[in-house]
Amino acid sequence: MNQVNLWRTTQDRSQVIIDGVTPADYEIEVSAAGYETTTQDVDVISPDENYDVFVRLRRNASGEDVGLPGQLLVGKASKEAQKGIADMSAGKLTDAEKHLEKAYKIAPGNADLNYLMAVLCSRTDRTSAAETYLNEAIAMNSKHVRALTLLGELRLRQKDYKGAIAPLQQAVAADVGFWMARWLLADAYLRNGEFDQARQQAELAIQKGKGEATEAELVLGEALANLGRREEAVQAFQTFLRESPGSPAAESVRKFMAQLQTSERPAYKEASTQTPLSPRLPAPAALSASAPEAGLSIPTWHPPSVDDEKLALAAGAVCPAPEVIRGAGRSAEKLVDSVGRFEATEQVVDEELDPFGKPWATARRKFDYMASISEAQNRWLKVDESRTSLSDEGDFPDHISTHGLAALALVFHPLLRDDYTMTCEGLGEWKGQATWLIYFRQRPDRPDRFLTYSFTNAEYWVALKGRAWITADTFQIVHLEADLLNPMPQIQLLRQHQSVDYGPISFKSKHAQLWLPKTAELYFDFRKHRYYRRDGFENYKLFAVDTSEKIGQPAGPDDVQPPHH
Repeated sequence: MNQVNLWRTTQDRSQVIIDGVTPADYEIEVSAAGYETTTQDVDVISPDENYDVFVRLRRNASGEDVGLPGQLLVGKASKEAQKGIADMSAGKLTDAEKHLEKAYKIAPGNADLNYLMAVLCSRTDRTSAAETYLNEAIAMNSKHVRALTLLGELRLRQKDYKGAIAPLQQAVAADVGFWMARWLLADAYLRNGEFDQARQQAELAIQKGKGEATEAELVLGEALANLGRREEAVQAFQTFLRESPGSPAAESVRKFMAQLQTSERPAYKEASTQTPLSPRLPAPAALSASAPEAGLSIPTWHPPSVDDEKLALAAGAVCPAPEVIRGAGRSAEKLVDSVGRFEATEQVVDEELDPFGKPWATARRKFDYMASISEAQNRWLKVDESRTSLSDEGDFPDHISTHGLAALALVFHPLLRDDYTMTCEGLGEWKGQATWLIYFRQRPDRPDRFLTYSFTNAEYWVALKGRAWITADTFQIVHLEADLLNPMPQIQLLRQHQSVDYGPISFKSKHAQLWLPKTAELYFDFRKHRYYRRDGFENYKLFAVDTSEKIGQPAGPDDVQPPHH
């Protein structure tokens, strides 16, 4: 009720006591290294009673104990590390070094700090120092995936291809889903003349990368060419050209394709070792050029992106992907066909966050909210919204308003679905309910036409990637997350993460249901500020296209939240 989260670490006999709990409904979340995170609901009726809650954890689906991350950064060391990360992300390497050295003096035995120092050294061409820090990080945490991957990358840059293989093998063993390590391992195998291993790792990188591992298509093509599989190599190169037409390697790829398609046998090894098609570790994918905070035990101000999120999936489940996607599309069609107007009382909580996720400014606002969803004549979905302020706080902070109450789920609508590549990742669960997980990503050959940032004199369209949790029995979307496909420095939009829960709302007379947002959260880094926004809707009504009947309250909390700008 007061928006407070409490956390404790278990002590003797794996027990923890939480005092001062007022009567209300609560959700307890329990997590431990090597186990699946588990939630359990508790209804506290009286403040004078003790409530015993027993939670049994299950091992990770992989069956492996991932181990602890090592020493957790706290206090001043954590603050200095966060400042160093922020400065590195902004390219302020001198300032970053000052903050990281302060943190390092406090906690030299922290694996994450050694990794961060290595990233900094790699960016300032101090390769020997970077390797020293990386070896220290790996000695402290043998499964530090980022440190292992960066060590492999540095050895690749030094053309020590054989030496790069060992740490990259350790990295993919520690995190089978980290596509970047697989891509670099494929490149190392290729340069070392192990072409079949290069092919295998490149294929896995492409599969795990879900559209991000474009450069791995080059490694795959070269490996296949060296194996004499010309037609498959050409297909890999064509995929690369289709997804990255403006790449500096495009002209070399076309020439090599032409050579492959001639009767003359191409000089494969020469193409691989002397004039490689794949640029030497392109900056957009190279680990040392990426945001360094991902995968660290240092707390960040935002949740993980859909690409960094760790998923627990059932082994051996075969996903009927086309049927799941069509089922979610039918729900989106039903929403558009059935809803003429949506009205509600909207309550918005806005926070501006510091680099550690703590709010330093909070505002609460209330609005009369109205929205309508319809299909325009040009076979386009139209969402109209309006707000009337009911509070003294006035407009949104910095005049940044959000629009699109139910819009995010419309990516599955048949009119928009083809704009995205959709992949079924497997069978998971959401709050105890079996769900298929569908990953979606804006296609490079289709226009961005779903999300826009609008200014007084300009409009910027934004590409998205995301994941939907869809019930295994009825194909209803119960949870959806989305991130920017790429940062947009031209408008200073560096990050946006959105999370929406959906629930059923019932017609009283028609005995029908529509699934609409129940809760949602939005994090975004815009114009050098970090924002968190949470919307809630109550006293709401839905008006059907052919009638003005009211729709009842949803099952569960009556929060509804808009996803976009």
